[in-house]
Parts: sequence; structure tokens; C-alpha cells
Amino acid sequence: MFCLSTLAGLYSGVFAEDLARYVIAAGGTHLAVNLAFGPALAHRRVRDEPRPGTRQIAREVAASLRTVVIFAAFGTTIAAGAQAGLLPVYLHIADYGPAWLAVSLALLIVGHDTWFYWSHRLLHHPRLFRPLHRLHHRSHNPTAFTAYSFNFGEAFVHATYLPLALAVIPAHPLVIFLFTAHMILRNAIGHCGTELFPATRDGRPLLDWLTTVTHHDLHHENGRCNLGLYFTWWDRFCGTEHPAYLARFRAALGRTAMPVLAAAFGLTLLGEARADTLSGGWASEGLSLVVRFAPCEVDAARVCGRLAHVRDASDARHVAIGGVMVDGLRANGDGWDGRLNDPATGRVYRGHIRLIDRDTMELKGCTGPVCKRQIWRSTRWLERMTRPPVPFP
Repeated sequence: MFCLSTLAGLYSGVFAEDLARYVIAAGGTHLAVNLAFGPALAHRRVRDEPRPGTRQIAREVAASLRTVVIFAAFGTTIAAGAQAGLLPVYLHIADYGPAWLAVSLALLIVGHDTWFYWSHRLLHHPRLFRPLHRLHHRSHNPTAFTAYSFNFGEAFVHATYLPLALAVIPAHPLVIFLFTAHMILRNAIGHCGTELFPATRDGRPLLDWLTTVTHHDLHHENGRCNLGLYFTWWDRFCGTEHPAYLARFRAALGRTAMPVLAAAFGLTLLGEARADTLSGGWASEGLSLVVRFAPCEVDAARVCGRLAHVRDASDARHVAIGGVMVDGLRANGDGWDGRLNDPATGRVYRGHIRLIDRDTMELKGCTGPVCKRQIWRSTRWLERMTRPPVPFP
């Protein structure tokens, strides 16, 4: 049995290690992407928004310190359980062989991703979200410090995984160290707001089975999508990956893939969208098509949208390039109402368009009681993403 002083000694050591991991991973990532390499990475910002301020970061750090306290309690339980022989934590590599180091690490990481995905879905249940997960999503535009910004209950859910996993997976202390280091580093990077993952020549993630910064950033932007932690497997298998993920990843690459995309769309010919009117070029989710809005030819008091570009001809069997896709929009309250013609199917929807800001449009099409909603981006925004960063002295 462990006396109180022994447990206190274990806890202080585990707490110091957990705190150091958080400070190094979150603080180091934040300093790297915002200061040390900030000018070089400016064109890879996932969002075209101001960086979060010190008030948000202070809130995240305060919540993270509480999370470290909770994680350290579970870590102390693991250490005590291992010393008492209740957990299969072994000290000699020869006991299981060097190959088991890699196998056990892989099992812990894959198992953690599975635990995270399904517990994360549960945390988004309407009855659980506010008491358990809302604090984390207060960081709508996250930073590296968001990584541990949890409610008490959410921290408890996340901390539960490792002792349960170690009850069935024999692990060396080195593997446990690598697992926890990988966990916090991937977590901090995933929240940093700057796309750091490599891409192929056509702008897709080089390792498409790994979640990128853009992948998790979209979750903070739209909490219903992109629930995975390390891998994209569960999101794709369960249909919870954001439909615009790959397009947003390309956009976040800045100078790399976006010039090719911009040239294909002819963005500079489509004009700019004004903040107070519905005009200019707009790209759909996934960048599959571009529509140019202007006053209708037969009624200048209304707005029409003509198809300006389509990536795949099969997506526009029913509307030709230059044809009217959005017809007869009339200003109504906070937006415009009219008809939306689906170029792929030929279906006609009741449409409502609302400008969220000068570069973001919410488009909703309804047929009967069934409605679909998309977020479109202005070609002005896409063109701005293609500009090279201003060189620093």
C-alpha cells in the first residue's frame, strides 16, 4: 500500500512532467508559428481572420492548468498501479523485445484516436455539450494553447483512456513517454491555425490519412464535422468529414496550390464582391463551380447568378457556362430570396442567400420541407490567398 507522502511525491513528479509537456508543446508551437517563423508562414494561415488576442489565450492557459492537474492525478494512478504490479508496465525491453516498442506505441495511438472520435461525438450531444465541451469551443478561432482548454468533465473523459489502455497493452515507460509527447504535440499543432502539413503537387494532403491543421480548424468553425484527432479514417467512414475540407486545405497552402487553382478559375476576371451588395464571383464548397452575381438583364432591380466556371462537366449538365444558375434574387430582410437551379440535377430550389461578411456567403436551397445549406467564398478572398507574402527585411 502507498502512504500519503509517497502518493504526494508521485503526484508532484507527474504534475511537473505534464506541465512541462504542455508548456513546451503549446508554447513552443505558438511561438514558432507566430513569431519565429511567423512571416514565412503568414500565407499558410487557415483563416483570413485576425489572430486571437491575449484574453482568449489567458482563458485557455487557465483552463489548461486545471486539465494538467486532472491529467496528473490519472498519471499518478498509472505510476502507482505499475509499481504495485496492477498494470503491465515493464522496465526491461528484453521482456517483450524491441519490436513490441513500436507495436505497443501504434496500438496506443490508434486506440486513442478511436476513443477520442467516439467520446468526442458523445460530447457534442445536445445534453452534454454545454456542461462538458462548450469551454473548448469558446475558442472558435483556436490557438496552440486551446489544446488542453477543457471543462472538468471533458478533461476527465480524455484522461480516462490511458489507464484503461495500459490495463490491456503491456508498455515500456519509453512508449508511454512517446505516446504522451505525441498526443500533446499533435494536439497543439492541430489547434495552431497555421497549416504545417505537406501537400502533393495538386494540393492534397501528402499523408491524406492524417488529420491536418485545416481538418481540425474546420471542426472549431463547424462543430458537426471533423471529429477525429490523429486520423481521418473515422470521419470518412462515418460521413462526418467536412465537404469543403480538401478545398480549404488547398486554400491554406497559400502560394503553393492556390495559384494553379486561381488560374483555372480565372479569378481576376470575375471581379470583387462588395460588402453591401450581392455581386462579383463566388466559389461553392469544394470549389467545384464559380458563379458571378450581377443585376438581371430583364430586371435590374433583381440579382442573377451566372455559372462562370465548373471544374467537372458532369456537375453542370443542366446549366451551361454563362447560363443563369441563381435567378431573380430580390432583397428581403437580411438577404436575398429567389430560385436556385442545381446545374447537376436540374432541380429548382427556393433559395435564400445571406452575406455573413464581405467574403462569406450562406446559401440555403429548399424544396418542400427539405433544405440544404452551403457556405461559399468570394473569389476576392481566393485571389487574396494566392498573393505571395510580403517579404520581411
